[in-house]
Amino acid sequence: MLHFNSFFFVSRKMIWCPVYKAASSSWMNQIPLLTNYRKSQIKIFKQKYIQSNNLAYALAPPLPIIELKHFIDSKKTVKFLIVRNPLDRLLSAYRDKFELKNQYFHDHFGAQIVAKYRGLGNERFGSEFYKVNGSFNGCPLGDLECKSKRGNGSTPTFWEFVKSLLEDGISDSHWVPIHTTCRSVN
Repeated sequence: MLHFNSFFFVSRKMIWCPVYKAASSSWMNQIPLLTNYRKSQIKIFKQKYIQSNNLAYALAPPLPIIELKHFIDSKKTVKFLIVRNPLDRLLSAYRDKFELKNQYFHDHFGAQIVAKYRGLGNERFGSEFYKVNGSFNGCPLGDLECKSKRGNGSTPTFWEFVKSLLEDGISDSHWVPIHTTCRSVN
């Protein structure tokens, strides 16, 4: 299992292929402990790389191709990934990236999803479903936290999000199937 975003810990003889929305943030935060850097060195890296995944890539950078091949082929190298139920992972990605109104995801996906599927949603669920002060506001029944975050209805509902995955194939590492990011290299 390997892909271009894998982390290589040569001194520990480990390769980790991150699956986003499957404990990846927890592991990213542990990467400094898996390296041979001293605490003082890690502190300097943390000042430069604020986001945990950027810090992780700085501390465990890709290997040159010849060294990489040797490392992967070694029987002593442990290769691993952490998985999650695909439907739980999909819902987690939706909640994290759309319900919490992540501006990047709203700009790159959300507005287009709403523009394309809101009309179909109104036909299927009725306009009351989408009203800001409506019964559901596009949220699961009784989910008041979602309802308060939904605001003006500009965030795609989970139904709209899934429709866009199935019909348009929108792709991001937070929800693509694991086999597209972590695959066997022989």
